Amino acid sequence: MAVGNSGRLVVELDPELKLQIRWALKKRGLTMKDWLLEQVHKDLLSAEEHEVANKNRYKHVK
Repeated sequence: MAVGNSGRLVVELDPELKLQIRWALKKRGLTMKDWLLEQVHKDLLSAEEHEVANKNRYKHVK
C-alpha cells in the first residue's frame, strides 16, 4: 500500500477481486469509502479515539 500525506488510501488488488468487492458493496448501497470508514470506526477506533476523530473532523466548522 502506498503511503503519502494526501489523505488518499491506495491499495493494489487483483482486478477481479476489486470488481467482486465493488459489486458486493453496491448491492448493499455502499461505496468503498463508506464501507472502509464504517469498518475503521467499528473495528479500530475505541470510543475515546472516535471522539477525538470527530472533534478533529469538525474543527474547521463554526
